[in-house]
Amino acid sequence: MGASTQPRTFGERGQANFEVPLPTRVVSGLITDTVYGFNPADGLCAFTIDIRQGALGDTTTFLAIAQATGQLLDFCALQKIAAGVPARGGAIGPIGAHGDLKVTMEHYEPHVTCWDQPVLEDPSDCYVALQSMPASKEVNRFGRDGIASDYRLPKTFTN
Repeated sequence: MGASTQPRTFGERGQANFEVPLPTRVVSGLITDTVYGFNPADGLCAFTIDIRQGALGDTTTFLAIAQATGQLLDFCALQKIAAGVPARGGAIGPIGAHGDLKVTMEHYEPHVTCWDQPVLEDPSDCYVALQSMPASKEVNRFGRDGIASDYRLPKTFTN
């Protein structure tokens, strides 16, 4: 995500042409923590940038998001762990020009199976396909032909 000071528009996926579709999740191991000088590569901590219910969008910088996330990490995890208390996660906000954004931190337990054969040389190519995937907070049914569903499976997204 970086720490750019360029204002960006953040908003609900599919609602308008926002630069950053929300919700957006960043999982530990995909980011380097420059404030604390470590790279938590365990993939067990997730930060989700989201928008207040009822709001369509807001404007802020990646630097503001990174600073808020750093405060959240420090207060709700690092200070707790240093005091011998389990880190439970938390939220920080309001963020943005209208205060409609927030960042939450929570434990993330991925249910992933990896294969032995290499699939791609540069994993960053997958981010384009990932950003094209529809996402919403609505509950949808996924299924194969012949099953009542909102989305037919399998479905392939490419970059």
